Amino acid sequence: DNVEPSASSVAVSVLHRLAQFTDNRHFREYADITLRYYYTRMETQPRVFPQMLVALTDVMTKPYQIIIAGNEHEPDTRALIEKVYSRYLPNKVIIVLNDASRKLLTPLLPFTESMTQIDGKATAYVCIDYSCRLPSTDPDEVGKMLGE
Repeated sequence: DNVEPSASSVAVSVLHRLAQFTDNRHFREYADITLRYYYTRMETQPRVFPQMLVALTDVMTKPYQIIIAGNEHEPDTRALIEKVYSRYLPNKVIIVLNDASRKLLTPLLPFTESMTQIDGKATAYVCIDYSCRLPSTDPDEVGKMLGE
């Protein structure tokens, strides 16, 4: 790591995020194997592995999966996206489901098929550690779900 993130650190972060969304145990296992490999060195020389330590922190905290059903160019969708990004949540994955992304993602992430807009308004689905809250169209309510 040091000045530039190492390929291994980036791989752990990417594999962990993929595991979060797809619940693919192989991605999680590969990330864990890499972390175990570097663990002793991270423990004795933490300054040398800043990005790997970030990846380790991500693995150790509960993930947020945030799916927003709406058109990212519409004001109601933008308001929800801005609310999500107004909080520091380093372990979040956010997806905006519009017509195009839905066609691509539904085969890969079947659980997103039922995540639609409510009454024609952009709708946020906030899930923490794979447990989803009730969907909301209100940015302030979404902020509360994110611990605001």
